[in-house]
Amino acid sequence: MSKIPNYPFNSSDHDISFEERFDPTNTFFCLRACSKAEYEALYEEQYPLGKGGYGSVWAGIRKQDNRSVAIKHIVVREGNGLLTPDHWTLEISLMLKVQGERGSASPGAAVLLLDWFKLDQRLILVQERPVPSTDLLHYMKTKGGRLEEQEAKMIMQKVIKAISDIHSKGVLHRDIKPENILIETGSDFPRVWIIDFGCGYYLHHNVYDDFSGTVGYYPPEWFEHKSYRAEPMTVWQIGLLAYQMLVGEHPFAGKQEILSKEPRIGSELSPNCQEFVLSCLAKQPQGRLPLDSLLAHPWLQ
Repeated sequence: MSKIPNYPFNSSDHDISFEERFDPTNTFFCLRACSKAEYEALYEEQYPLGKGGYGSVWAGIRKQDNRSVAIKHIVVREGNGLLTPDHWTLEISLMLKVQGERGSASPGAAVLLLDWFKLDQRLILVQERPVPSTDLLHYMKTKGGRLEEQEAKMIMQKVIKAISDIHSKGVLHRDIKPENILIETGSDFPRVWIIDFGCGYYLHHNVYDDFSGTVGYYPPEWFEHKSYRAEPMTVWQIGLLAYQMLVGEHPFAGKQEILSKEPRIGSELSPNCQEFVLSCLAKQPQGRLPLDSLLAHPWLQ
């Protein structure tokens, strides 16, 4: 795998524009330092959206225009098992690649990264926050824990389109799961976004020999060979996502089941639906459906 590039920082210019800090060719971005007073003059945090080992995410507003934002705090101290500079510069880089020139993401792909800076020992990422919206896990809970097949199909179509768009920008997400799918809740035809690129990497067609993500979503080939290719791994995660939407639970309880257990899917689902899910969850990567053929599958027609 190629080494993560080192990016130059500028810690003094607080007035540099988004365009000056962002190069869509991904050869440069500027990380500025920001004091607590400067941060609080720009943004207001309102309530927590999530928390993990990396830090936390808060709902907030950008004061200059009252725009709803999600503010991600990432702990960046070195030498204590937390994220290193290579990790947090990579996340910024991937989000900028996905957004394309001057930060204009394709509809349904990923939330926009609006601002980023270093505050004390934290990296702050300010992203757009569609309102009203919720992650897919909480959305499923409002529907009794799982979705009806027709709604699951509609969401799956949009997720696959979003993932394909992200791949076209040279980015591999690696952590596709319900918590990282954002669903618009104010429409009969909800828009879908992919969020949280903290486990991502640059897309290539060679073998990957490291993994960053959620263990329950690692494909069988990682446990067998400590390696995988981007598209079969992504299709495996798409299959897990579809299964969870339709059944309401994860099909596997740990490494051994991922390696050996065949997923069981209810006979009440249509044959095309069952075949789609099981084809995505084939144990051998060569047995899975190709990513570019998923939308042509009869279930999604």
